[in-house]
Amino acid sequence: DNSAALKAMASAQRILGWPVVFGPGVVYSIDSVTWNKAVVIGYGTTIKSTSNSVTIFNAADSCDISGFTFIGNGAAAALPGGVFTLQDGVRIFGIKNEVHHNRFISMNGSGVNIWAASCCAYNNKVHDNYFTNNTIAVFAMTNSEYTVVSDNTGEFNFVGFYDRSSSNNRWDNNTMNYSINSNFRLLGNGDHGSAHGNTFNH
Repeated sequence: DNSAALKAMASAQRILGWPVVFGPGVVYSIDSVTWNKAVVIGYGTTIKSTSNSVTIFNAADSCDISGFTFIGNGAAAALPGGVFTLQDGVRIFGIKNEVHHNRFISMNGSGVNIWAASCCAYNNKVHDNYFTNNTIAVFAMTNSEYTVVSDNTGEFNFVGFYDRSSSNNRWDNNTMNYSINSNFRLLGNGDHGSAHGNTFNH
């Protein structure tokens, strides 16, 4: 379990402000780490979850997370009954975060989950990621606004893209195939948001 080492790294980063770069081909097993105002780069680094009920990487404000393969403990056979999903690869709960060029595999909750318990998860970007065998690929939840989800691909998730907030979020040029339940679900205020140029197959 590398959790203590990575949490110490995140604490040092908040003080020093330097980018955090993970070595290529390295595998880490962790429960949960929170980043804030951080550039976090993995060069093919694999992050495995040690818990079925926590988020692996939490992104507060102005984080850039790229280049990782996040591996969970297996997708659920149905959507969770409560508001919150369980194990997420990355949870965004602040503003101006960017999650891109990652792979999310077998998350019990979501590959990427955008929500804030209180205002606000605004102006975030999720793009050029790959999602497979997750309960939900990308979940825009409470207080997710002005999020852009674009150019992602996925297959064999229970649900592909799920917009439960629908507050001025954009879903552009994504491809989602062979989702068990649905490739795209839109709930909430459908008058605020858009979906453009996506491909949903089977």
